[in-house]
Amino acid sequence: MILVSVSILFLIFIINIIPAFMPPTWMLLSFVGFTLHFSNYSLAIFSVFAAVAAVSGRAILALFSDRIIRNKFLSKRTKENIDIIKINIEKRKVFLTGFFLLFAFSPFPSG
Repeated sequence: MILVSVSILFLIFIINIIPAFMPPTWMLLSFVGFTLHFSNYSLAIFSVFAAVAAVSGRAILALFSDRIIRNKFLSKRTKENIDIIKINIEKRKVFLTGFFLLFAFSPFPSG
């Protein structure tokens, strides 16, 4: 059971590093919840580890996309445009926080 759990956590990590053409994390966790039988205690622990694996995968995706995509593939003009957008977004922190809270609690699809 431990080997299966570690394999699923690794798969969740990989799914979040390469999100294109992959199923969403919740779909994999639903499949695991329906097919494997966990006790309530081990399901809670597994869920925490699954969340850590998903966040770790997304953090590495963000790090690599910033370092690789921005530095190797974007032109100078595109980088300047992105920096201007970043500055304008950072000026409106209250609006940005409200927008993200609205998006987080709305029924809009996250993908």
